[in-house]
Amino acid sequence: MRNSIINQLADLCCKNDPLVLLDIGAAGGLHDKWTPLRDYLMSIYVEPDPVAYKELVESSPSQDVFIDIALDKEQGKVNFYLTKEPVCSSIYKPIKTYLSKFDRSDRFDVDETINIPVSTLDYELEIKNIHNIDFLKIDTQGSELSILSGGLCAVNSTFGMEIEVGFTRLYENQPLFHDVDKFMNENGFVLFDISRHFWRRKAAGLKGSFKGQLIWGDVLYLKSIEALSDELKKIDDTQLRENKFVKAVIVCLQYGYPDYAFEIVDTMMIDISHQKREAVKLLLDSYMENSTRMREFMGKQKIAAFFQMITAYLTQNQFNSDDPKLGN
Repeated sequence: MRNSIINQLADLCCKNDPLVLLDIGAAGGLHDKWTPLRDYLMSIYVEPDPVAYKELVESSPSQDVFIDIALDKEQGKVNFYLTKEPVCSSIYKPIKTYLSKFDRSDRFDVDETINIPVSTLDYELEIKNIHNIDFLKIDTQGSELSILSGGLCAVNSTFGMEIEVGFTRLYENQPLFHDVDKFMNENGFVLFDISRHFWRRKAAGLKGSFKGQLIWGDVLYLKSIEALSDELKKIDDTQLRENKFVKAVIVCLQYGYPDYAFEIVDTMMIDISHQKREAVKLLLDSYMENSTRMREFMGKQKIAAFFQMITAYLTQNQFNSDDPKLGN
């Protein structure tokens, strides 16, 4: 039912103006979170790996856009470290002395170092005549901040971002969460959620169910009310402005933040028609009415503790553990 309401919101804005989803490090294609909105999306996939790129092109709808060059803060060439496990490859060299403290560090063994051309996000979007992004997801093994720094126009037009960040340095000169968070705050974004990933040091073996050290995470940022308002005021076309407004509400609901969606609708002092604003509010009310809530009852905390204990038992003897997904 909640997906049905989100689709009704998409009907208000996306029929002739699709929600633009930019995925940098796009191997695997569209995330399951977005598949219910597939008909309302234009996805832009950035994937320099030729095998993954070919799979994306063959499996995606014709309206999607594909970019097959690696990105950085400026155009040029950089060293790229190809590792034993391809998903660990990066423009930054793995720190093996530190990684060796954890199990499965051989994943980061460098098999080959190659010199590759890189471009900037803003340049690649400009040559494809793309000037608006609604949501951006980026996962590039440490180079996220460099890529975003070379894509300020894209950053300014985006309402939300899902970014992989490091909390401890696995690669030489790798920017960490605090660097990314500073950049995001300076560009008008608010941190909404962190899905943390922990690794256990191998010195203790794999016995027990402790979670280990916080190593990396996926973080969710949404644009502040003030920054969103400033961005919408720059859009002269009334229809496009209202569409961007509704798309921000859709992103909020996709990640389970109806409270922020309501705040956007109630406090956004921009030129949005009364009819469009009321239509969105009506659908938000329906969303809240259909949201399942567990009622308060005696023993609720004990039941929650029991399921936490079962989860700990089922995940013991693993070298890593994760938080639940981003959002609600």
